Amino acid sequence: MAAHTGAPVWGAPASRIPNHGQKVKGLEEPTSSDDLMRLNTGWQQSPEQWRESASRRCVLKDQTQRIADALWTHGGIRVRSPIPITAVANVTGEIDSEETYRAICFLPLIAQRERRPLLNALRYFQRHDPLGAHLRYAVITVGQRIAAWGDLRGAMTRLHRQVSRWAHEAERDWGIEVLHRQTEFTRDDAASYHPHANVLYAPQRALSKSRWSAFLKWSHKRLGAHWRDNGRLKDAEEAIKYPFKPAELDDAPGDELVWLWWETYRMKFAQPMGAFAEFRQRLALDGRKVAMVNRRGGARLEIVTKSKRDPDPLDKKAESDPRRENQILCRTAPQFRFGPFAQPITLVVNYTEQPTTPEGHQRLAIIRHWNDQAREWWTANGAPAPSIARAIAAGQSAADPGQAGRVTAFKVHTSRPTVQSPTGQDRRWDRLSDGTVFDADTGELMEDENVSGIHFAERFGTEKATRRGVVYLR
Repeated sequence: MAAHTGAPVWGAPASRIPNHGQKVKGLEEPTSSDDLMRLNTGWQQSPEQWRESASRRCVLKDQTQRIADALWTHGGIRVRSPIPITAVANVTGEIDSEETYRAICFLPLIAQRERRPLLNALRYFQRHDPLGAHLRYAVITVGQRIAAWGDLRGAMTRLHRQVSRWAHEAERDWGIEVLHRQTEFTRDDAASYHPHANVLYAPQRALSKSRWSAFLKWSHKRLGAHWRDNGRLKDAEEAIKYPFKPAELDDAPGDELVWLWWETYRMKFAQPMGAFAEFRQRLALDGRKVAMVNRRGGARLEIVTKSKRDPDPLDKKAESDPRRENQILCRTAPQFRFGPFAQPITLVVNYTEQPTTPEGHQRLAIIRHWNDQAREWWTANGAPAPSIARAIAAGQSAADPGQAGRVTAFKVHTSRPTVQSPTGQDRRWDRLSDGTVFDADTGELMEDENVSGIHFAERFGTEKATRRGVVYLR
């Protein structure tokens, strides 16, 4: 309870509270979507970070597939889209099937997708809005656990109403502004659920210690015994979490998943409020978002204009092609989906590199133009050759045979021999089929001053390596 008895709690002056969508610094001069694509293409993650994120996505994908199968088998609930979509890597040329789902936060992959922009927005708000530096984090629970097949929906509905009423009275009577409510429902081994809400709030003006203590006591009484103030919010991830932990549902039977589906159907688990809601509304009205932009000196969160999705000029009712070959859905911002170097991805319906219709050929030409554009950005940003980027990704993970980019298992290559560089650092060298030698972690091409011929021969059975890593075998 140290937070109750410390120094006075300070907030922003009340005169700076209104119109947060315009008060947030940097909102008036956004980065263009084209600049985002250009700057982020070729952005490199560390091997450890990429393995971790790729492994996490793989787990969420498996969990989503299991839940989708159970909902269909036990409840006749269809959550998959029947449209086949292909993801095309704009730089490395890899392709992968994209299983799509309805926008339902009950599914782990959808929950991950919905969480990211909210987390980015809160982090930006926390750093740039007058209230952001004074955000506090509290947890409100319903008290009793809810057994499976119980009234979980009713418990969460009552919790949401309770938070809304408390937020209204806190601002009216205490000058405390509630900025966000995030609902979770964790599950234990006994198949019981624990609904609770993570709440962010901040004082609008300075409060004395006695006034702050009185507010905490009032909140405890107003909300019941199950209320806890956790102090200043240090990291937005503490409050912006998944509605549930996907691993907790691994042993849930299919009929329980169907029950949980209906109990959470159309419920709003993430609810921005107050100034934070105004900020997000202003972003939406202006066609903007918060995203990481990779600039010299390090990546940072910036306000970015959303790319406008122009209608397909070939997508007309008069079009005679019933299969609509190479129908382009969108081109995404650079992602690390296919490896530790970010690249834009084009999502395509009925993708084929050998179209049979004029429209299919024209759309394929658009995709290839985007690929050429992305490779120019990639090269300008110092990323390695696409073939080396593919080899690095293969060396850092295991992939299904014959299916590029579909990561299913991960391993750290501890058995690969290393060579000693002149700086005394261990480096892992690898070689392409054409003889090109490169650093297996960074993609840097090997020059003969980086490794001696003897050490290289020990690794590859060759007599010497020439400049720029071209190796002549004997």
